[in-house]
Amino acid sequence: MPYLWMTFCLVCATVTELSLGRLGLIVPFTSLCGFYFAVAFDGKRSALPLLAALVAVDLGFARPFPIHLLCLPGILLLAHYWRLHGSVRFAWLQAVPGVILGTQAALFEYIHTVLRCIGKDLRMVPPPLLFLLTPVFFSFLLTPALVSIADALATLLGIRRYASAIRLTHVQTLSEENNG
Repeated sequence: MPYLWMTFCLVCATVTELSLGRLGLIVPFTSLCGFYFAVAFDGKRSALPLLAALVAVDLGFARPFPIHLLCLPGILLLAHYWRLHGSVRFAWLQAVPGVILGTQAALFEYIHTVLRCIGKDLRMVPPPLLFLLTPVFFSFLLTPALVSIADALATLLGIRRYASAIRLTHVQTLSEENNG
């Protein structure tokens, strides 16, 4: 059941990201959704479905170089760190990994845009600040909402939640420190 839930959410995130991208908005929704599952189900279990979703985004945008694959290690490393040291006490704290993932996605997207314009007209490259702020802003807003909604749905489905994965990891870490 968790893989079905993960696949459904990642497909919806991929379609949403592609749809918003066609409108000219850079929203790293697939990366944020993948981060949620990498925290909730561990990076090992979520890496393959996330990889498939990120490749699907790059194929949907017909990119010659899959820039989302460069985001994958950052997503998994941040999820591992957040599992060990993150907090779910305040909803706004979930915006911190969202800002980090949004910045990562924006930087790779901007580098891709600049490299695509080399040899053509560099005046076609948008201003960096505006280009970089859009994904960061959307990630800042979407991550707490995504975590809250996905955790509520996971509770209804009886599947492991993001919040319980972080709490369980903290309890295991504390007990290892006390025993060791």
